[in-house]
Amino acid sequence: MFGLLNTWAYTASSIPEAPTKVVAQNNAMAMGSGEQNPYLTSRLIESATVLSGNDKMFGYQAAVLGRNRYALELQSQKFAGVESATSKKISSATSPTASSEIAPLGVISAAAHAHMQTGKDAIREILPILEKRPTDIGLLLTIIQLYVQTQNPGPALGLLQTFLKRLEAATTPDHEDVRYAPGLVAVAVSLYRLQGRQNSIRAELAKASKHWRSKSDDSAMSLLQEAGVELLKSSSAEDLASPGATFENLVSNAQNDKAAIAGLVASYATTDYAKIQPYLQHLTAVDRLTAGVDARALLDAGVASVSTTAAAPLSKKRAAATDADGADQASKRRRKKKRLPKDYEEGKQPDPERWLPLRDRSTYRPKGKKGKKRAQEATQGGMVKEEEMLELVGGAGAVKVEKAAPQGGGGNKKKKKGKK
Repeated sequence: MFGLLNTWAYTASSIPEAPTKVVAQNNAMAMGSGEQNPYLTSRLIESATVLSGNDKMFGYQAAVLGRNRYALELQSQKFAGVESATSKKISSATSPTASSEIAPLGVISAAAHAHMQTGKDAIREILPILEKRPTDIGLLLTIIQLYVQTQNPGPALGLLQTFLKRLEAATTPDHEDVRYAPGLVAVAVSLYRLQGRQNSIRAELAKASKHWRSKSDDSAMSLLQEAGVELLKSSSAEDLASPGATFENLVSNAQNDKAAIAGLVASYATTDYAKIQPYLQHLTAVDRLTAGVDARALLDAGVASVSTTAAAPLSKKRAAATDADGADQASKRRRKKKRLPKDYEEGKQPDPERWLPLRDRSTYRPKGKKGKKRAQEATQGGMVKEEEMLELVGGAGAVKVEKAAPQGGGGNKKKKKGKK
């Protein structure tokens, strides 16, 4: 490693152009930074990347060197400084943006805010920042990656869909280019594929191909080709109309692209033969492709069955245990026999008052002295209470009161002691 580093350093010192020399020195230090002190490496890079006079680097070169410095500062645990510097640059840029100079800063800012943590701890620290910077693509992709690493792609897809809807409602000049950026479309397709949502994949690719067909952007050519191939698999007439225009656009930009020509032929083979006839000579003849194929052997072997089940969700739960018949053992254990009352007799009419509370049934008999007393008062031959009506003062009416029980004779009372 040290020999390679010295070779790079010697090569960098022999370069006459100052910007190229700075890049070479940065590469030499970056290759050996894994075994060096990050504080010392940071000081060396700062001294080596100083330009004088009119010497300047290109924007993409300066952006890469800046990210390298931030990486060294993160290794040196200068989290507060890195977060402050990156946040200022992100806030000062036009939002939303997918530029390679601004978008990666969101990743560095997230790493500084989470103190280089990963997993669920990092997600809890970073999510509040997304509420403050809802159009930060680098921050969004960082959170999505953390969710996928923790085997929880559902919230990741929810965040991405919310972000894409927000971009669709934006009014900035380049918001559509950001919305259908090939990287974001690829992330959406990957998350849809994890959940087996094939229709959502085709809908996303159809919208993306419609947007990029009207632009001459070389970075979207691979996206258009993948979108055309995927839409050819659809059975919908609306989806099948899109790949034809997509492959026509690709063929017009690259006439020798055999993949684009094959897609164009496949798109119009059954609808417009005259349109594909000039391109047939560029494709390999069918007889040549099938020269070594034994059709009779293929027919005798039969048609292979392909599993079309959706992708299994990422889960750590174990599958339920099954017996020899394939039945779930847990469900068998949960099944119980029907229980009948103790005095149940088949054919006997059940008690119609069985649903009423005990106190409301006709067979209820209260227990205890108070209960027996109330029962005696309610039966025939019991003691009758004497009642009388008392008129209220002022003619307000009358109330019924119970007469007091008669007292015994006064002979039994003790006389008060007094003077004789």
